[in-house]
Amino acid sequence: MIVIYLQQKYDNQIMEKPIIAELSRSEFGRRLRTAIAHEPYSRSPTAIALEFNRRFPHLAVTGHAVRKWLMGEAIPTQDKLVALAEWLDVDPAWLRFGAASVPSISGPTREFSDGIERDIGLLTDDERKVIRVAINAIFSTRKLRGILPA
Repeated sequence: MIVIYLQQKYDNQIMEKPIIAELSRSEFGRRLRTAIAHEPYSRSPTAIALEFNRRFPHLAVTGHAVRKWLMGEAIPTQDKLVALAEWLDVDPAWLRFGAASVPSISGPTREFSDGIERDIGLLTDDERKVIRVAINAIFSTRKLRGILPA
């Protein structure tokens, strides 16, 4: 009796993860279709891929990948998602997770007019580590000069 209960509980846990992931992909596809609906060109995956690649050649995608995004079969990598959000003029967190999951930010916020946050979001993890080392070096120098409190 206990073995059957544990097996059912284990089976339910295995089933929940794919369902949640599938729902997440499906909702992402819906939000992407909504955002693209406001654009003045063809909604075909091939046309969308061409427009995306024209804007972000370093992040090139195929029509097949875009079709999977639109159909809710896949979610793009973070760098492509950030680029999509920039292109479609939507919040990346909304595009990926939906309005309800956008965290509120406490304290003052500032958008940089030079697009540095967007550019950093397009970098790979290793490239962001290089930027972090550079920023840490700048702050360390400021601390030594007494410009920045310790």
